[in-house]
Amino acid sequence: MFLRMSRLLDKFVVYLSRLYYRSITKTAENCPVPDNVREHCDVPYLNRSGKQLLMDIFEPVDDNRERPVIIYIHGGGLVVGDKIMSKGFCIELAKRGFLVFALNYQLAPIVSVYDQFDDVSAGMDYVGSRIIDFDVNPFRIYLVADSAGAYLSIYTAAMAKSAKIQQALGQTPTRMSYKAMALVGGMFYTRNNDAVGKYLSHFFYRDAQKNKAMEPYLDPGNAEVSGNLPPCLLVTSEHDILRKYSEKLLGILWKHNIDYHFVYMGDDKRFTHVYPVLHPEDPESQKVIDIIKEWFDKY
Repeated sequence: MFLRMSRLLDKFVVYLSRLYYRSITKTAENCPVPDNVREHCDVPYLNRSGKQLLMDIFEPVDDNRERPVIIYIHGGGLVVGDKIMSKGFCIELAKRGFLVFALNYQLAPIVSVYDQFDDVSAGMDYVGSRIIDFDVNPFRIYLVADSAGAYLSIYTAAMAKSAKIQQALGQTPTRMSYKAMALVGGMFYTRNNDAVGKYLSHFFYRDAQKNKAMEPYLDPGNAEVSGNLPPCLLVTSEHDILRKYSEKLLGILWKHNIDYHFVYMGDDKRFTHVYPVLHPEDPESQKVIDIIKEWFDKY
């Protein structure tokens, strides 16, 4: 009886989450693409198992210089979400001269987080094979993500440099490396005694063997994770439900001598979780996007 009730609760949590993100997706779909950005929709790529996934590409036009590259990983608690959610945000980055690739990945509980690491790694390598089709600067490649996408991003980036994490996962890491990252409202901690840990984490950690092997690294405070990250910009606000995650990671980056920049949007009640991504047209969001550009211009 308890197991049945638990499964019903799980389904209800996922249903509510998908209902919420569906409304966000509908709004994002109607975001206009300006004349100085070219959109390439639903470009297919294959994960390591051969499953077809999709990405969108936002290309600046009328720009003769070599473009820096951004790979964008969307959020959604690992159980919901889609690349379309960040369409407006990616367009703003493209307007500032970046060639932006926004990746989709499979969602839990259909797959585990370890499959999602693999999807993202495969997508990143596909981007590496595609950038030769564009006029880019191959030495200026950056990673941007929000919420759960930020979680996937830090582990995928760290795995590329950590033989221990590679061995624990038994996966092929991405060959891509990043000059810097920008992480908005990151869901960096998945096993705390909070809503994420209680109601979501069992959706993603569904491989008992890999859970055991990854146990030492499931806290990003482990040096194999945070110590192998590129320079990080963290964005949060007073009313970001995951604000404490960013603040905690900030201290860890300092401990491991990782260059960082912390952007605190303030205590305006409008500035909720991943606000700059969902409302990129807002003047305060525009300031955040400009700060991200300035941060990347340093590297």
